[in-house]
Amino acid sequence: MKHPIEKKFNDMGADIEVTEMPKPFKSMWARARRSKQSPISIDIQDGAFDIKVNPTAEIQVIHTDPKDRHLVLQAKDEDGIKSQFLCGHDERNWFVAAVPEDSSVHNVQSAKDALRPKHLTEELVRKGVKDKNSRKNDAYRRQGEWFFIPHPEKKVDPKVILKNEPIQRGRGRPHMVAELFRTGGKSVWIARGKSHSYEQYIAIPAEQRKNMFFRQMQENPQVFVRGTIKHPDHNTIELDCWHEVVQNTETEAIAMRHVQFLD
Repeated sequence: MKHPIEKKFNDMGADIEVTEMPKPFKSMWARARRSKQSPISIDIQDGAFDIKVNPTAEIQVIHTDPKDRHLVLQAKDEDGIKSQFLCGHDERNWFVAAVPEDSSVHNVQSAKDALRPKHLTEELVRKGVKDKNSRKNDAYRRQGEWFFIPHPEKKVDPKVILKNEPIQRGRGRPHMVAELFRTGGKSVWIARGKSHSYEQYIAIPAEQRKNMFFRQMQENPQVFVRGTIKHPDHNTIELDCWHEVVQNTETEAIAMRHVQFLD
């Protein structure tokens, strides 16, 4: 028997498989500290949505825009906590993005608005941009989850410019940038996937530090890019001046942990 959400996905032209989420193995330790299972798991495999649903959860599509090939999926867990996702087609492929929980989302457009950083929405208004869903306008260029804000006045020392650099979200496939430089941020020391402040770093004995293979990096720097930006799932764009890089807001969503797909 088909799940009710399947027709909504089919209406926007997407293939989908909905299956019941397997019950987790209950170890003696897990039984002792009741662990709550996720209400939903969403992935995209071979161009089709692969959705696994917890039988204790309430899953529904709250709005569909078949012409735009987008919909809003909502999952409510056994405690009534809601997670919302914008599912749709962007340029070449299907995608899913978790929507921040503090957003007031009731349709596709409000989900798109919630994924756009607030200051960029304000810039669209300030510059009188009428089509706020456009990928190219006076406020920014967009490629997937990345927004690029123009700074035509910016001058950069050629010695700090990196060539053919990746920008990426977590373990997702990188967007390759012709030219990039970073400025500001906080210095951190990374080893074994863990970030350390300078105080934490020097507190580790020197011999132990040597064997941990630390890398010094900048946390939360401003990133600027210029030139060609490529990604296999998106149309290539060309930036003729320096642009500041800003990510969409999906990383602010707790529901992001239910999304397996990363482009």
